[in-house]
This record gives sequence, structure tokens and C-alpha cells, in this order.
Amino acid sequence: MPPENYQVVVIGSGPGGYVAGIRAAQLGLKTAVIEEDKIGGVCLNVGCIPSKSLIYASGLVDKIRHGDTMGLMVGNVDVDGKKLQEWKSGIVKRLTTGVGFLLNKNGATVIHGHAEFTSPNAMQVKGEDGEVKDIQFEKCIVASGARAASLPFLPIGGNVMTYREALDIDWVPETFTVVGGGVIGLELGSVFWRLGSKLTVVELTDALLPGTDPELVKVLERTFKKGKAKIHLETSATGIGEKDGKQTLLAKDKKGKELEIPSEVILVAVGFKPNSDRVAAEKAGLEIDDTGHFTVNEHRQTNVPHIY
Repeated sequence: MPPENYQVVVIGSGPGGYVAGIRAAQLGLKTAVIEEDKIGGVCLNVGCIPSKSLIYASGLVDKIRHGDTMGLMVGNVDVDGKKLQEWKSGIVKRLTTGVGFLLNKNGATVIHGHAEFTSPNAMQVKGEDGEVKDIQFEKCIVASGARAASLPFLPIGGNVMTYREALDIDWVPETFTVVGGGVIGLELGSVFWRLGSKLTVVELTDALLPGTDPELVKVLERTFKKGKAKIHLETSATGIGEKDGKQTLLAKDKKGKELEIPSEVILVAVGFKPNSDRVAAEKAGLEIDDTGHFTVNEHRQTNVPHIY
């Protein structure tokens, strides 16, 4: 098949990519947006939107449970995990459908598949069915996002999860352990803590939310402490174990004491790594720095002038 030609090609349909694609099409440029997963990227599908939905729901459960302080005698609150997930998925679907509609309405072509450069002005897109499309472009915007970083001694699988899998949990685990005291780990940890899980957080540094105002962190720590969540600072995870037939997280604190933490679910939330290594950047001559990011100027322009 002959190659498809576009004035602008955007790799990725997250909040960076779909906005760029819509605007380019509005300006009259022949535009394609390439997405290998779902329209909307991480934020809409497995990030900001589903996590905030679950945070809202779990906060509501917590308020209902403590309604007796206002004279609201509700009693025990049961959580139907499957219905909660259906509600969350409905919110995500409405938003992603809306983004797809905006792309189509403004004249951008959506191509589903995994994109890799073949030269500075060309790429191939491989669909799930194995079909390969050749694409040629005048300008390109790389908005390929990032993925969860992992730890070699905590392989993802089963009840050892990244944020993506944890967002789809349709039950309330008895014990929920978070490795990494950053924003994502604490957001999801607090969801299941409010729903009824026993929460443990293992953080390598000497404070939760590194880089955040310490006074704000103190408020959070007091809240967790009041709710009997356990926080282990300056503690490193070392592996997975088993005790009495149940999964445990193995860890070591700053004094060298070894810990064995009961953990029905272990959430590995140790940051993100860029997806710059997944687009065959070298074939386009793109420079990537030691942290895995594209080198760009103040206009987000790479060392290849027509690629941003």
C-alpha cells in the first residue's frame, strides 16, 4: 500500500496529544493522531479521572461511616466492588468518547496502532491485527507519555500491581501495601484504606510526598496515624515472601531490621519512566538525555527541527 501523507502527525492521544491534534486540525492542517491503546491516554483511562472517581467514592463511604457524629445513624456500609468499578468505568467511557468525538469533529484522523519512526519524515504504525501502515509527515509531535517504573525484586503479576491494575480492583483487600510514598501511591492507598483495607506505606526517603511542603505532609501523616495506617519511612522493600499461606512484603528499615508485612495487594508506585524508548527515536535522529527524555528547546522543539 502507498504511504499516507499528513502535514502533522501526533504520536499519543493523551492530554498533550489530543489537544495538539485538535488544534492542528482546527488550523486547517491535515492531521493524524496515533494511539496504540485508548483515546485519552493515561490521564483519562488509567490515571487522573479513574483515580479521582475512586477517591470521591471512598471519601463518601468514609463520611457515611462517620455520620453518627452528625446524628446520622447509618450503620455498617457495604461496598460492592464490581458496581463501584462499573460506575468508574462509565465516567471514563463518557470522557474518552467525548475526546474521540472532538478529534473527528475537527477533522483529525485517528489511527490505532503502535508507531515507530523509520526516518526523520516517516514512520510505520502496526495495528493489533498486525497490519502495518506507512505514514509520511511534514511535522511530528511526540506525546508518547510515560509508564510505571518497576523494581526487579517485585515483579508485576497477580496481586503485585502498578497503578493500572490497582485501579481495576473490584474487591476490598484485607491488607493493602504501597511501595513508594509519592502522590500516586498515597492516592490509591487512601482509596482502599477508606474502603476498609489495612494500609501500610513503605517509603525509601525520610518523608512522604518528597518535595512537598512539610507542613502539609504533617497533616496527611496525622490523618493516616489517626486511621491506624502504618507508615515506614527510610525503609526499603526487598522482595516478596509468604507467611501462613499469605503474601507478605519483605522490607528493611534504616536500622537494618527486617520486616515482613502482610500484603494481600502490593502496589508498586516508585515513579514513571518516559516512553521515548518505544518510538525508534534513533531512526529519526532524535537525541535522548540520560533520564530518558527528549532534549528540547523552550518551544519543545527537538534537535530535529520539524519534530516536537
